[in-house]
Amino acid sequence: MDTPGTGNSIASSHRNGLPMPIPQSAEVEILLREFITLAADIELAVAAIYDHFAQQFAHHVEFSTFWRLSAEAERYHAATIRIHEATTQTDQDVDEATLPIEVAEAKRLLGELASMHADLAGNPRTPAQAIELALQIESEGAEVHGRSQFSFLYPELEELFSRLAEEDRAHRKSFALAKNKFADLPA
Repeated sequence: MDTPGTGNSIASSHRNGLPMPIPQSAEVEILLREFITLAADIELAVAAIYDHFAQQFAHHVEFSTFWRLSAEAERYHAATIRIHEATTQTDQDVDEATLPIEVAEAKRLLGELASMHADLAGNPRTPAQAIELALQIESEGAEVHGRSQFSFLYPELEELFSRLAEEDRAHRKSFALAKNKFADLPA
């Protein structure tokens, strides 16, 4: 419990009436790094699913190319996240109550993506089913990008995570267009 006048608040610390940054615990820093690593791993897991579809539909050159390019965009997202991770630091206070929830949510999504990918091996999808799965995946990804604390914790990452959420929305639009064009292709 805080002692009045000591400045030992979790939300803020004051010295001589001026706000002072609160040092993060090593545990919080580990959670932050884990979350951003998970964000990059999610992008790579999505790329693996899209690569699978590129191979599955290799006999439809245009449709296969669409999947390969979509996978490449996801790998670009992962690389961008990792570059920014390597070059950023934060001295912002962290909402320690929500960060473990965000890490758990990212782990849940990564687990779901791994299950989806494993299921594809013995259960080929039709073009329409593949696109529907991609639309679902892109919706989940935007949620993770949009909910993350990194805009607050790493102000320099605000633009990155906003752009990734926007790109996820753009991907959904391109998948909707692809559905109109490719959904009736034979599997």
